[in-house]
Amino acid sequence: MAGIHFVELDGIDFSTIKNNKNHFIGVLDSCSEEIDVETLDRLNQFFIVRCVGIENIFDNQALPTNARNGDLILLSQVGEEGLVDEGSQRITIKINEVHHFQNGLDSLCEINISFYEYTLLHPSYFFYEGADNGK
Repeated sequence: MAGIHFVELDGIDFSTIKNNKNHFIGVLDSCSEEIDVETLDRLNQFFIVRCVGIENIFDNQALPTNARNGDLILLSQVGEEGLVDEGSQRITIKINEVHHFQNGLDSLCEINISFYEYTLLHPSYFFYEGADNGK
């Protein structure tokens, strides 16, 4: 059975995933609790990232690193106050494929990146023809 993940993102990250032409993103998972912006920028320059055409690598605070094929991720855009309200934009993506990259270092602080190939779902995905929709 597919899992469901609920994620809150700022406007920039939300737009990056929504407007990503390749529908391919990366999520960094490392032993370090804090991943700074410079580290993420450096990882975005890796050959494998550029070669595959990934537009952005997110940290594990933004997106889950344990998503599997078929999982759904509901993304909500937080407002300026950092809260999700009724007017917040929401999209759902379905994970089609998961690929993993490890830096190969035998250290306690290994860097792992999960690459997610996803589909942006239209709301009609959740309804089927002939459904009574609660009537």
